[in-house]
Amino acid sequence: MVTVVLIDGSSGSGKSTLAKAVVASLGSSSRKLFQQDDYFTKPFLPYADRSDVSYEDGSGIDWVRLLRDMESSAISARKMASSDASGSSIVLVVEGHMLGEATQLFFDSFGSRANIVLVLIQCAQHVCKARRLNRRERSQEEWQELSQYFDKYVSPAFQQFGIPSMESLRQAASLATQCDQTIRKVKIVNIDTEPEDSLQGNLEEILEALQQMDCRENEQAEEVEAWPSLGTNLQGFAQHEMLSIRQDYNSKATIDLECVESLSPLDMVNLSNGFHDATGHSVWMGAYLLCEALAANIRLSTNDNHSVEAMKFRQVFESKRVLELGSGTGLGGLALLKSPAVWNTRPAHVTFTDNDHEVLSLCRRNCQQNCPSMQESSLVASKDYSILHLEWGEIKAGDWNGASAFDVVLATDCIYDIGCLDLLLSTATRCLVRTGYFVLAHVPRSCLPDTEPDDSNVGDSRSDVEPPVGYHESLERHILDTAMIHGLTMCALLRPDQITPATAVGGKVISLNETSLEEMEEAGAAIFIFQKASR
Repeated sequence: MVTVVLIDGSSGSGKSTLAKAVVASLGSSSRKLFQQDDYFTKPFLPYADRSDVSYEDGSGIDWVRLLRDMESSAISARKMASSDASGSSIVLVVEGHMLGEATQLFFDSFGSRANIVLVLIQCAQHVCKARRLNRRERSQEEWQELSQYFDKYVSPAFQQFGIPSMESLRQAASLATQCDQTIRKVKIVNIDTEPEDSLQGNLEEILEALQQMDCRENEQAEEVEAWPSLGTNLQGFAQHEMLSIRQDYNSKATIDLECVESLSPLDMVNLSNGFHDATGHSVWMGAYLLCEALAANIRLSTNDNHSVEAMKFRQVFESKRVLELGSGTGLGGLALLKSPAVWNTRPAHVTFTDNDHEVLSLCRRNCQQNCPSMQESSLVASKDYSILHLEWGEIKAGDWNGASAFDVVLATDCIYDIGCLDLLLSTATRCLVRTGYFVLAHVPRSCLPDTEPDDSNVGDSRSDVEPPVGYHESLERHILDTAMIHGLTMCALLRPDQITPATAVGGKVISLNETSLEEMEEAGAAIFIFQKASR
């Protein structure tokens, strides 16, 4: 049996993310996603060059080709289902903001042999606009162009054409429910995607509607797997792609990473609710800052109260045994392993660690892609690198004992939950040799823990010299204080504005990658270099 899921809502309402989530959660080859924008016939124009609503009113969509592709997918799925005798149901998911333009095509084409689930999304226009603007990183000029385009054309077009389009779908579905011979089963699902945490509940409601239509893998024990529980299977809906990251200003040295451009809204919901952490699938600003620092190789500014001799940044890693915590895609360690030979930066060995087995598999693929001549080993300090599972706070990881085994511990952009800071620092301390270095590429992302004023700190010598500070400074102070408790003293600090002069060409600041040094400075990013006590 074929079931068509029509998901209609304004641009920025979350319909695309929701549609992808539905397809992914069903987890079968008999599921297919169709997106309205893939059938747009007009040539692409920058937002600033569009002069009317023709990109938003549905007139440029080849609806006939869309229906033809849906028919073809249904036929192919039927053949596959009959050949393997699985009895799998066929679910075709269609998303767009003007599906009502093809109301009769949808209902007439599949009317006598398909179930239909109609999902109508309600979301305030100001929320839709904010989501569309923040869907990915944009330049200030692009952001301004899209903002103006949304106000001038997108929102008015939805009011004039989009809302009537949704009403057309609603009326057709309501009429179908009154005519048993027209449609086998029909269900209308009205949802509100405005609340930030609404996606999971909305997805559950759609899956429940499909269940009611008997869209199961079969009617036996496989039903449990065909309808997995939320929170265990709703992971990683953002698509992986290849990203090329420059390493050097003066050569074509690059690292090619499999990763996601950014986390999907569902990933963020799962992270917030504690269901799943997909952060390891993306490249974060702290890793880009590490790459910039390695390329610039400036002399470090050392703490006046520390006896460590000033050195250039690359020397911290040269011929050292390096442990990376929270490796994610592996960019931090790969930036060292694949550094140009003339840099003399390459460590003796890099151990990549993470607590997510899927992320470790991703890291392994990236290592194999970028370092095909190097060898992986399950043992620390053997061959070129190792990839191991590690929970912060544990001394052992797999079959190795990480205590006091490393000259350098590296972490890039790992503190998005301040509650994990103690575990991160204690792990770094335990894994370092005496006088070893902990290099933390930090971007302020977390809130300070709620604490009551402590009268015992009154009269602390620091209060005599430190003025009131802002959020970034307060968070840094908290990290430094906590590090000292764990036997780590900051001996050097590297900020983006220190790198900038080394990268300026003709007075213009050059950045290696899309995330610029100016953006890093504005975000409060910095690289802390701590040293473990000698005793």
